[in-house]
Amino acid sequence: MVTIGYSRAFTYTMIGGLVWSAWALVRSPPPLFDAVFLLVLCLVATDLISGLLHVILDNPRSLDIPAIRGLAEGFQRHHENPARIYEMPLYEHLYVMHMLLTILFVAALAARDGRALVVFVSMVLALHIMQMGHLWSHVPPARVPRAVRALQAAGVLLSKPQHDQHHTAPFDRHFCIMTGMCNAPLNVAVGVIGRTTHWWIAIFLVAAASPLAVAMLMARLHAR
Repeated sequence: MVTIGYSRAFTYTMIGGLVWSAWALVRSPPPLFDAVFLLVLCLVATDLISGLLHVILDNPRSLDIPAIRGLAEGFQRHHENPARIYEMPLYEHLYVMHMLLTILFVAALAARDGRALVVFVSMVLALHIMQMGHLWSHVPPARVPRAVRALQAAGVLLSKPQHDQHHTAPFDRHFCIMTGMCNAPLNVAVGVIGRTTHWWIAIFLVAAASPLAVAMLMARLHAR
């Protein structure tokens, strides 16, 4: 019950942030090209970010890091019972993103530029698509909505056969859980760097910060 209350506080803040961002963007929209570019960047980056986070949380050594031990345990137990992901309440599956999105909203406010708000709104969309894409890749195909199956077949969302490749011991490939488009380069990187190095944490942090960093760079160039 404490966890649900905690998560709802972030959920309410995220929703409030969406409403405020929509109002601010209507009042003072950024250039259309910039907004579309940042939306596409966020969608592509989210697939890579999801894979990087997955590498970190699947790493047995992450169980020794108190700050992420709980998440790492959850991801590693997921290998033992993949069906749990669609048996749990949907909100329980989604709310884990809301703390990160609340932090992103605060950062976007501090940036004081519409492009940063576009990144926030885009990441809300992208992270929820990511979570649902992962869920649908585990649901038995007969229970997946027809429209979702069409998106999976088109490669827009991760398909069950794609993700099943990850759920094969030793669970060291195909980490991305949104579209899977970044699986090939990430598989190569994992093979070169190794799966259990803590360098993945630094790489993840850089990737996670990149959409907002790009937005701020665009704002600075526009101001010149």
